[in-house]
Amino acid sequence: MQTQARPVVPTPLAAPGRTTLPVAGRDAALAAAAALTATGRGDIWTLAIAFGVSDASAVTALVVALVGVATIARTGSAALSDIAGGQAVLGAAGFTGSAIAVAAAWTSAVSLVLAARDRWTGVVLGAFAGAIVAGPSLAGGAKSAAVWVAGVAVGGIVGGFAAPKERRERWQRWLAVVVAIAAVCLGVVAGYR
Repeated sequence: MQTQARPVVPTPLAAPGRTTLPVAGRDAALAAAAALTATGRGDIWTLAIAFGVSDASAVTALVVALVGVATIARTGSAALSDIAGGQAVLGAAGFTGSAIAVAAAWTSAVSLVLAARDRWTGVVLGAFAGAIVAGPSLAGGAKSAAVWVAGVAVGGIVGGFAAPKERRERWQRWLAVVVAIAAVCLGVVAGYR
């Protein structure tokens, strides 16, 4: 009688207390997310995957995806270049539009800053939050470029300071999900106005 080998079950990406994903893979995903944020190319879904891999966390990917849903509800597109084009014409999402649309942009930004598990991911998520509020592109002339650079810089600084030195508690990470869900609700309401 032959014995059959037991199937090997892979460990989850974000096992409690450790990360099974190689650091080089996480760094590459973080660099890709930073490049997409800086250039305003790609879409929200690509960023959700890149941030999820870079943070080795399904919660981070979920928060970025929910911010994507809120942005789609508010602007009608997931492409960063489409969002940038709308903000180049209408103005920065964090300062122009209806009060509900502005609240949706800021709530999205807060959820991104709350989602980071480490300092570097916090800086890049903060920069992305700044891009959501200020506009994710350099298009639109010198004034738009200055607003974008200021938004990304301030967002990155806030994200870096808000990120924990140690890992966040579980309830703090789920708070980011709750805030992102609120952003979706506000985005849906803003989209119908």
